[in-house]
Amino acid sequence: MVKSRRKAGEATETKLLDSAREIFIEKGFSGASMGAIARHAEMNQSLIYHYYPSKEDLWNRIKEDLLTAFIKKDVSAPETANLSFEKVVDALFVSRIEYYADNPEVVRLFKWQSLEDAWGKSPRQREYLDDWISYIRKLQEAKKVRSDIQAEEILTLILGSGWAVFSQQPNPLVSDKAKVASYVKNIKKLLLESLSL
Repeated sequence: MVKSRRKAGEATETKLLDSAREIFIEKGFSGASMGAIARHAEMNQSLIYHYYPSKEDLWNRIKEDLLTAFIKKDVSAPETANLSFEKVVDALFVSRIEYYADNPEVVRLFKWQSLEDAWGKSPRQREYLDDWISYIRKLQEAKKVRSDIQAEEILTLILGSGWAVFSQQPNPLVSDKAKVASYVKNIKKLLLESLSL
């Protein structure tokens, strides 16, 4: 009986998270309400508070889940690998482009997040970025990457190159796989030629 209650609770939370993700993607954090999420999930609003004490807690859980999905897609985590700068670019730029292309709802959620100035509240997101900054610094110390540019700037340049193609809408690149492939090839080449030693 305890197992069946636990499974029912997990199913309820999954339904809640799916509904919250859809509402947040559609309306952003500010436009979403716990009432709208409850109606979409077909559950009592007070039940949501059993799982998440506030809308911000629910929003952070959605972002954490999306970040976890993206991190799993990464070529490799920097702390566990001996990556060349090219592999860093693949992990941070190429895999990001592929992830955004396959998950347009994530792009929409990130757009809401940037509009609402909700960046940086996730400790896991901050840790993920700090790990990559540290790894880029190691490559700079090993004289594999230019050191006259701060590691944070290099990371921003790489991440921004991945985000730029999806943040500008309408963008003819997004709907044409050949154009996306050309963009990836050319920007990767540009990043490697301008930042590698």
